[in-house]
Amino acid sequence: MPQPTWHAGVQQRGVMLLQIALFSRLTTEVLLRRTAKQYDEESLKLAAKLLEQNPELYTVWNYRREALQDKLQVSKILFS
Repeated sequence: MPQPTWHAGVQQRGVMLLQIALFSRLTTEVLLRRTAKQYDEESLKLAAKLLEQNPELYTVWNYRREALQDKLQVSKILFS
């Protein structure tokens, strides 16, 4: 038996709210890591995941650049 239209709308709204909550949590986590200058692999993966969802978050692009510059700096020190 098909579900009533209002019930499907409520379910769809619930899914959207969950997606928004997850996006918000991911954004907060990435920005906290940037503030803490955490440039590990996990942080880069989270930033990439966030940018897949919204590539117009320029702060996150800057964070990735900072992380890569830090990695290059560390490599330079280790191999000089």
